[in-house]
Amino acid sequence: MMTSLQKGIIILAKSAITGKAYDLPDGFSLEDAVNIAKEHQIINLIYYGALNCGFKSDDTSLIKLFNIVCSNILRNERQSYEFNRITNAFSESGLDFLPLKGIDIRNFYPKQDMRTMGDIDILIKKEQYDAISAVMTELGYNCTYESNHEYIWRNGNIIMELHKRLVPSYNKDYYNYYGEGWDFAKSIGPDSCLFKMSDEDSYIYLFTHFAKHYRDGGIGIRHLVDLWVCRSKYGNLDFDYINTQLNKLHLREFYYNVSKTIDVLFENGESDELSEAISKFIFDSGPYGDEFRYLISSRLKNSHKSIFGEAVEIVFLPAENMKREFPVLNKAPFLLPVFWAVRGFRTLFFRKSKIKQNAQKLLSVSDVNVKEYNEFLKYVGLGFYKK
Repeated sequence: MMTSLQKGIIILAKSAITGKAYDLPDGFSLEDAVNIAKEHQIINLIYYGALNCGFKSDDTSLIKLFNIVCSNILRNERQSYEFNRITNAFSESGLDFLPLKGIDIRNFYPKQDMRTMGDIDILIKKEQYDAISAVMTELGYNCTYESNHEYIWRNGNIIMELHKRLVPSYNKDYYNYYGEGWDFAKSIGPDSCLFKMSDEDSYIYLFTHFAKHYRDGGIGIRHLVDLWVCRSKYGNLDFDYINTQLNKLHLREFYYNVSKTIDVLFENGESDELSEAISKFIFDSGPYGDEFRYLISSRLKNSHKSIFGEAVEIVFLPAENMKREFPVLNKAPFLLPVFWAVRGFRTLFFRKSKIKQNAQKLLSVSDVNVKEYNEFLKYVGLGFYKK
């Protein structure tokens, strides 16, 4: 059963979106709600909702929030400026791009700053990356990290995540559906470098991203609000197509269950055990889950491997990861075994504390933890599907 605090937070978020005032449950504490709002990165939603629901701007809790709200507004404006500056430069250089997630959907919110973003996500074409890198450098950005599916560029407190693909390739079931992602994108005009997905495919991708994080360890309230807002703002969606694609992704059942939960939380639907379980999991998650859940999920995802096998993979990374750590391998891939040995030596003799720490983490997850998590995912309609 959801607590009065959790119900009140949902009511405030709903009020911010609808602009309407709602009664808050008995025992609701705005001060406690602020702490959860900070954790889930929904400060501006809670602030606007509280004003709509009768709290005064000089309320102690709202005073504490005001500086954060203003900071988020300024950050949103800076992100908008940088997004326009970068994408204009891309267009001038003939470089294709597809805005993703927050930067794509924040216009559906009554105020853009209600949908805060830690970073800006853009899908790019890998074959254009050398030219993109030159543009980013010229604009004052530095590439700070390369992951499986993105290049992370930073300029001060502005972070740009340039995606090589829509989902990581190690999420094999979703990657098998999406590939790099460009098959789902179309240019908005014959001479435009700006690409978009159809409303249906944008909505499916948003939900796939939600499901990916949910099963990998958790996802927060902000992303549930995204789904609710987008479901209504996209207009007349072709749900025959959406359901067909969700079946291909093995997400149809989970989508049904999450949709029902959204109806319960935001549309006065009737609660049941399943919607309560999904709601509790999301509230307990923080914005993107916690480390222990992530470890359990990783064990479940790699259930065909022993703990020893996982430990070995920490040292003997896949070739793509090794190339990021040792760039020389991009030019001399035949040296991979040599650098595995280098990394193993370095890890064994100079990172003993890290070995011990990683071993403790792996051993902290029991078979019971993995079994219970697997049963929970099945209960809500999720799983890891290998092909």
